[in-house]
Amino acid sequence: NEDGIRDFLQLIKRPVYDEDGRISGIIALINNITDYQLLKMELEKRAKTDALTGLLNKSAAQDLIHMMLSNYQKEGERSALLMIDADRFKDINDTFGHAEGDKVLAEVGRIIKNSCRAADVAGRIGGDEFLIYMRDILSPDNAVQLARRLQDQTARAFADSAPEGRVSLSIGIALYPEHGRRFDDLFKAADKALYYVKKH
Repeated sequence: NEDGIRDFLQLIKRPVYDEDGRISGIIALINNITDYQLLKMELEKRAKTDALTGLLNKSAAQDLIHMMLSNYQKEGERSALLMIDADRFKDINDTFGHAEGDKVLAEVGRIIKNSCRAADVAGRIGGDEFLIYMRDILSPDNAVQLARRLQDQTARAFADSAPEGRVSLSIGIALYPEHGRRFDDLFKAADKALYYVKKH
């Protein structure tokens, strides 16, 4: 239409019969269902999206990665799963309140979204936990470089915060196929790596 929005039209056709039972014509009814379709698309998007960060929610991210690993992983293709955790987030919530905590999560979500390629899957899977699935990487260095970029950008974004409010990221990485070929195996390996990073 004139606003640049695509219209969704529903076409209903019914035959018209003459006295002998033969089709003599067709009645066509066209309904504009744009508002209904846009609402449906918005509700579907909300069902799959984390409201605070705009990233996929846990179930949508897991389902998409499952599908990619099951149906779209080519022979010889490598990929990586990054588990990301905002350090000392509970302290930030306790010190500055949940509203400030939400701002931190929204900013981390923005950094993650802007750092990913179109083919990657990014999601928020818990309070302060995120994941990124990097499809079709050339080498493990690609995942390490992304992890460093996320950490650097997060440090810069919160550099002017009070000392107790500074935010850093801990990131665990699992590689396909070295650490698993199924999502559950990669998730466990990345989570284990994340735990090791946080502990040390």
